[in-house]
Amino acid sequence: MAKNTILILGGTGDANKISLAIKSHQINSNIDGKIILSLAGENIPTVIKNKLSGIEIIYGGFGGVAGLKIYLKNQNITVIIDATHPYANQITSNAFIASNNLNIPICRFDRPKWHQQAGDIWHHVANIEDSITLAPKLGQSIFIATGSKNLDRFLKIKHAKILARMIKLPDNIRLPENINIILARGGFNLNDEIKLLVKYNIDVIITKNSGGDATIAKITAARKLKIAVIMIDRPDLVPIYRVNKLGDVITWLDNIYN
Repeated sequence: MAKNTILILGGTGDANKISLAIKSHQINSNIDGKIILSLAGENIPTVIKNKLSGIEIIYGGFGGVAGLKIYLKNQNITVIIDATHPYANQITSNAFIASNNLNIPICRFDRPKWHQQAGDIWHHVANIEDSITLAPKLGQSIFIATGSKNLDRFLKIKHAKILARMIKLPDNIRLPENINIILARGGFNLNDEIKLLVKYNIDVIITKNSGGDATIAKITAARKLKIAVIMIDRPDLVPIYRVNKLGDVITWLDNIYN
């Protein structure tokens, strides 16, 4: 097969690990060629960028399905790995459509979900709006741990204290007095999460079922402190081929190129 150009749709620590694993695997396999890691958001920290030396990193969106198809053709992409956030359903849908239109193999990496354990007080909801409706009924000091993307929607909650944590504050947003913002990047350890929840007297947490280890400490802390968690369940995505182990990504690539 001709030299490969692998496009990894990233923005997660999983995508970084997959990029490095493929690069390492190339030494003794048929998976040769260039690796491109696409990041839709802000620049990644220098320490992470240095670890990804030898992998081409691009930033910004593609402009929907049409723009993605143009990019795939121009770069001669031969395979796509979607390792975006579990809730990034738009890019997953776009990638699925574009790859099928161009007959490019695609694989979706889904990190395993968190599962409710004994002592957890979880309330499952389907979307952000449902969490906004439910939260004030469960408590009056709410910790929002869903990132910055939907912060403006939570401004509808007027009669409760809100603590929100995110990597970067959204542009052009005016925050009411009932909202405190903490800027921080995971991972977070259990002791610090317990201290945070106690300090702000949190009685409700709103989160997405992102899975993984980087942010699970807040779930464990909530269990220990008997705090209610509103869990926004993962959206139904397109019928794409999925794996949930890094090694399965490598196996999938080997099957394509052998």
